[in-house]
Amino acid sequence: MTVNDVIEYVKYSELANFGIIKNLSSDYPIEIKDAEKAIISYINLGLIELYKRFNLRTEETTVTMRANTTIYPLSIPTLNFIEGVYNEKGEEYSLNDENDALSILMPSYNTIQVPNPSDGDVLFIVYSASPDTLIWNEDLNSLTVPIPPVLYEALFKYIGYRAVTGMTKDAQTDVQIYYTMFEGSCNKAISLGAAATDDGLTSAKKLEWKGFI
Repeated sequence: MTVNDVIEYVKYSELANFGIIKNLSSDYPIEIKDAEKAIISYINLGLIELYKRFNLRTEETTVTMRANTTIYPLSIPTLNFIEGVYNEKGEEYSLNDENDALSILMPSYNTIQVPNPSDGDVLFIVYSASPDTLIWNEDLNSLTVPIPPVLYEALFKYIGYRAVTGMTKDAQTDVQIYYTMFEGSCNKAISLGAAATDDGLTSAKKLEWKGFI
């Protein structure tokens, strides 16, 4: 599905009664562009929320340890949260387990603390990643919205929720209605088989397929 597809769907449904849709038919190109940019911003926010909930993108990175250095910041702009940490044998470490002396601690979402690191040893970190940001250009069909069809409805509801959020305080009831519909669409997607990962593989299996194990 492309950004143009999304706009075609929501302009007759979730956004049908919003002024932003009138601007899409404006005689002034700048108004059309601004309306498209606004809808793309709603799409981007919706993608971020859906990627947090459904973990649609899993990535891996490595950290090479140094003796006597226990704190390792992870400079990953797309990092949502860490799913698992493994050694070179494919063995998984526990995370933030105070009862495990070998547990990997996370002082923050993008920092790990390693007990007793050995110089040169490598850790493999599997993490949930956020989507790439969609940037407006004149060809909206060139912009792919990276979610499976089971989540289309949830995205459309979230776009409606974001559009109504920017209205007056009198619209707060509508805000709650749209958000409730979004939640309902997410639950429906789960009932239809949407899982925590996009392909159902365990983190260890993904590492094995990537050739890390």
